[in-house]
Amino acid sequence: MKYIHMLHFKNGEFDVATATTVEEVKKIVAAGFEKIDEIKGIHIFRRPKRFSI
Repeated sequence: MKYIHMLHFKNGEFDVATATTVEEVKKIVAAGFEKIDEIKGIHIFRRPKRFSI
């Protein structure tokens, strides 16, 4: 917490992933993605892009 002010997050930039099976969903969630939506059986996930120092 002492150095948190040194992190510069990229606003509005995300990594995106999609999944159609339960196994794919498990892998994506384990990688740190959060579910955003589901369209016609395709689950859409995103996570913020890595920060830069």
